[in-house]
Amino acid sequence: MMTPRPTPAQIDALIDADRLDEALDATRSLPDSGSDPDLPQLLFLRGKTLWRLGLRSEAIGAYSRSAALAPGGPATRALELATEIDSFYNPDIFNPCPVSDGP
Repeated sequence: MMTPRPTPAQIDALIDADRLDEALDATRSLPDSGSDPDLPQLLFLRGKTLWRLGLRSEAIGAYSRSAALAPGGPATRALELATEIDSFYNPDIFNPCPVSDGP
């Protein structure tokens, strides 16, 4: 007998409890069809999990797929923020202290 897929609320609870590996496993077998009403939320939660695991590129991909299926949903804002963070560049971070010859 096949176990039922966790609900988005259950997956979100796993993420909140920092049980990220379990949350990721719960989103591995997502439906292929965009006709599943939970698919945009599941993709958003997959992206949220991947982001917290440090897998930013994969997270952005999940956010992007979710945003395409549900424009204006939570993944749309998450995608905007992820893109801003990913494109941030500050040259002072790489060399914050000027080199000097003496005290």
